[in-house]
Amino acid sequence: MKGVDDGQLVTGTVVKVDHDEVLLDIGYKSEGVIPARELSIRNDVDPHELVSIGDEIEALASPRRTRKAV
Repeated sequence: MKGVDDGQLVTGTVVKVDHDEVLLDIGYKSEGVIPARELSIRNDVDPHELVSIGDEIEALASPRRTRKAV
């Protein structure tokens, strides 16, 4: 299993396209999520117009950080 660094350019395969997000298999323990608003400079973009299941695309990684309980 590979790690992903913040800001790293990753290549993945689109596995799901919804009206508000795209799921990307980047070979990590969970899929990457790309919000629709980050797919294009247009705010009213429909992800189905830009990507399809099976497409390989590049994205910048921004791993989620878990917070420790205080």
